[in-house]
Amino acid sequence: MKLIVLLVILPSALVDGISLNRGTRGRGRTDGNYTPSPLSSPLCARDDQAIHRTPTCKAALPSGFEQLKRSVLSQASSLCQSGDASSCSDEECKLTPGIIDYHHQGEDWSCGQCGCRNRQSPIDLPVTAPVSATTFKYGFLPAGSMCMANTGFTIELRRQTITSDAIPNSFEGACPSAAPSVSDTDQADIEYDGGSYVLDNIHFHAPAEHTFQGQRHSLEMHVVTKFIPATEADANKTHFLVLGFTFVEGQSSAFLEEILSRGVPAVSNRVTLIPSQPRFDVNELIREAAEFIYYPGSLTVPPCSENVEWFVNRRPLEASPAQLAVFLAEFTSNECCENSKGNYRVTQNHKNQQLHHMAIVKGVPLAKKRPFSLGKKKSSMRAAVA
Repeated sequence: MKLIVLLVILPSALVDGISLNRGTRGRGRTDGNYTPSPLSSPLCARDDQAIHRTPTCKAALPSGFEQLKRSVLSQASSLCQSGDASSCSDEECKLTPGIIDYHHQGEDWSCGQCGCRNRQSPIDLPVTAPVSATTFKYGFLPAGSMCMANTGFTIELRRQTITSDAIPNSFEGACPSAAPSVSDTDQADIEYDGGSYVLDNIHFHAPAEHTFQGQRHSLEMHVVTKFIPATEADANKTHFLVLGFTFVEGQSSAFLEEILSRGVPAVSNRVTLIPSQPRFDVNELIREAAEFIYYPGSLTVPPCSENVEWFVNRRPLEASPAQLAVFLAEFTSNECCENSKGNYRVTQNHKNQQLHHMAIVKGVPLAKKRPFSLGKKKSSMRAAVA
């Protein structure tokens, strides 16, 4: 009888060991790239130290979820391989409370390109990477009047003079948007690899989405820029360049303070923010960050489109405990296992085949051609948000 018991227990232990290390071979433990079995430690305890709190866990991951996750991701992968990278319509493939949300930190997302395995994001980043001679040029125009909204999934800011749909169907209904015009490259905030990009939105994830050798920082801000078509032939091309800035506890951030001083709006509400330019300056954040880790990736929310050039700051910026607490309170809960632990997707190294392109890149200032102006578009946009 003792021999029989040992034979039953041993395979279970082996299965648990394989589950815990899937996707991290050769890199050690990487936060977010594994799914504990119901017999192992609770899911919600895996990165408590990173966000400086101790949640009250009530339950481990449901025993049927691992099988469900395998099923939906297998279906999505088949769709990607067949050329049809969408298991539902674009209208359906968006963050929706109780349907497509952060209950399992994105591990159950399968619509759009979320199940694809070419260049998914976010990822766990190394401490260092090859240094590239290539640079990106930056020169963000003054923010002017900003629309700030609480979508329920993030805090989002958009210029009230020019925006676009940088996160298709994911954070809709927040602030009015309009696509950049063809050949309007003199309005570019960033130039990279022959393309010009204009600021679309700034939004936040708490805790951070990208990790550094398994360490998850308290906050991550995404500065999303959208490709400006240079010709009519490029008019339908959708491509993004995103600057990711992670924050850790330290000195107060003047940039974040300009945002928080207005007060975070209630869910589904928006407010107008007119920040002080010396304090609310993306150019200054780039200079402070100094170096970025580049890699080809995707949007980190449904539909997870694989059309993003990522630049994540190599060293985190600082923010005060009070500033970080505001964002963590918005997107985390002590009921961690019934809701979510924040608005972040787990790391996707095992679903990104382009990491050999990873490199350390620096930004250089971009000379502006003329002041920002949209003429009639500017006044019509103001009317839309009044």
